Amino acid sequence: MKKVLIVFQSRKGQTRKYGQEISKYLHEKGFEPEVVAVDELRADHLQDVSHLLLGCWTSGLYIVLQHPDRNWIKAVREI
Repeated sequence: MKKVLIVFQSRKGQTRKYGQEISKYLHEKGFEPEVVAVDELRADHLQDVSHLLLGCWTSGLYIVLQHPDRNWIKAVREI
């Protein structure tokens, strides 16, 4: 079975909900999904992962200049 890791950072819970819904869908399609908050991510989560999905909230102006926060950028670079 293909293992999928969904890593998220959520400020108000919406990105976490999206990750959980994606996880349910992938499970129905025969994947083995795991949803992990970025601050709980460990190296062993990445073992044997065939797909990696990343999601975070952004800040900035309504349509332009959107960007993730520094903690997210640092964590993704370490992956």
